[in-house]
Amino acid sequence: PRDCRTFDEFLSLYYRQHDYITDVSAADANIAQEVRARFAPNPMRSCIIQGCLEKGRDYRWGGPLYGHGQVLAEGIADAADSLYAIKTLVYDQKKYTMDQLIQALEDHFEGHAELVTALIWYNNIKNNGFLGWLKGFTEPIVVMTPMNIISEIAQPVSMAFRHFGNVAGGGVITSIIYTAFALLSTLVLNFIASIGWLMSAVLMAGGIALWLLNKTKKIRWKLLAIICFALGLFGLLQALDLLSGVPVLALGIPAVLSVYFDVFSGFVQALVFTLLSMAYIAGACPPPEDRKS
Repeated sequence: PRDCRTFDEFLSLYYRQHDYITDVSAADANIAQEVRARFAPNPMRSCIIQGCLEKGRDYRWGGPLYGHGQVLAEGIADAADSLYAIKTLVYDQKKYTMDQLIQALEDHFEGHAELVTALIWYNNIKNNGFLGWLKGFTEPIVVMTPMNIISEIAQPVSMAFRHFGNVAGGGVITSIIYTAFALLSTLVLNFIASIGWLMSAVLMAGGIALWLLNKTKKIRWKLLAIICFALGLFGLLQALDLLSGVPVLALGIPAVLSVYFDVFSGFVQALVFTLLSMAYIAGACPPPEDRKS
């Protein structure tokens, strides 16, 4: 779509993509029906559909007298609104470029609060008219007008701050974990070193014994053996002043956990921003029946 100079070119490209997706969806639906018929038959439903009993076949496997199948197309209204918004804002008014729109879509509109706000205001004015949009700030009573205006401005600002918080959350959690493990490393290794080399030797010997004498092959005993041996070894090195200032327990573990928190934070970030945008759009552009009431 970046190469489309006019909306007609873009619409033609959309029709081609629509035809392709329709063919793929129909083929997938046929495969799904066949798989369900082979591995998930429904005898109860087949018994009450004309033709299945006579043929002895499931209702998904050619049993019914009149076969049926459908591909639900429930996004026609959303597609029409989106096409009209692209025509107006990208090609007619040239308020945004196609590159900006594609980037916003790839980011799930994360960090594009101003674009979300502009699209919402535009659709609200289109549906209600400019005067109707202004009148909405006076509802339910006129004295609420200042609060409604502040709320309208605060929405994109709030979404931007929430987006930043979600982005920074994973890094903050990783920093806390690293600090905690570094402190734990100092306390534990200094405690072992203060007792002397005998404590380190006992831990190392205990770890070796657990590893060699463990006949159950349970992973928890293997882990306990590794932990005992590692604590003994690191305690001995600490006593010899070879690990002074090195947070041994903080090596590796925070890095592995940061992968989880960063990925998890990314999913939460996308979910929260999407839900907030949906709530914002629903409030600013209510369905026609709500506007009439």
